[in-house]
Amino acid sequence: MDKKEDKSLVLVTAGSEILGSAAGAAIGLLGGPITSIAGAASGPVLVRIFKKICEEFYDRQIGKRQKIRAGATAGFAILQIQERLDAGDEIRNDDFFDEKGSRSSAEEVFEGVLIKSHNEHEEKKTEYYANIFSTAAFDARFTPESLNHFLSISERLTYRQLCQLQIFYDSRLFQLFEGEYNANYMQNVSFEKMAVLHEMYELYQLRLLKFQIPGYEYIDDYMSFDQIRPAWIFLSDLGEKIRHLMQLQTIPTDDLEIVATYFKD
Repeated sequence: MDKKEDKSLVLVTAGSEILGSAAGAAIGLLGGPITSIAGAASGPVLVRIFKKICEEFYDRQIGKRQKIRAGATAGFAILQIQERLDAGDEIRNDDFFDEKGSRSSAEEVFEGVLIKSHNEHEEKKTEYYANIFSTAAFDARFTPESLNHFLSISERLTYRQLCQLQIFYDSRLFQLFEGEYNANYMQNVSFEKMAVLHEMYELYQLRLLKFQIPGYEYIDDYMSFDQIRPAWIFLSDLGEKIRHLMQLQTIPTDDLEIVATYFKD
């Protein structure tokens, strides 16, 4: 690579395979003048953070595919931030972007996002890892400590579980099964449906979902499969935060419909 070549641009360019047609816009924002990102005061700060962390990732001894995922995540993040700035949203005004010692909390969180995404084999998740940083850049309710915790949770979840969180955000839209998963029912389910149901139950064990038995108040203690009715599953407060942070409402409808099919009978 030419000494004068911008390593951050090379990394984001590598992510073009996942970014698709959006790659050019992301490269333009990162490679243009320091004020390319809209927002008079925030632009230079954001560009500096993106360039610094992306350049560090370029220099890491990681595989080609890992660089593609990291570059795509960075590209998605910068585009999402630009979109919100264009819509009139304002960057958080606490100390998130202030350097404390050698770097800021924003830099640490952005590095964490790229670390999680570059090791993620489910490449559909890269965009939702990017959302963690782009949401945090505007929402001061998410502290660096809570963001680290949510990053840890998001790493555990499959893309199909992310779809489930969005589905159960408003299950009425998908007309889910109102019956019970009792012993007789479970004897006849396919291996694939069993896997989906266990993914759902894991979300409950992580306290991202809550179950409600019709006619009863919400119950937060242990519930077995034979008490579960898909139409009566909802997001917990923690699940709501994860959904908002990762902007799961942007998951393609086709992907949601495919997963929802497993909960319709």
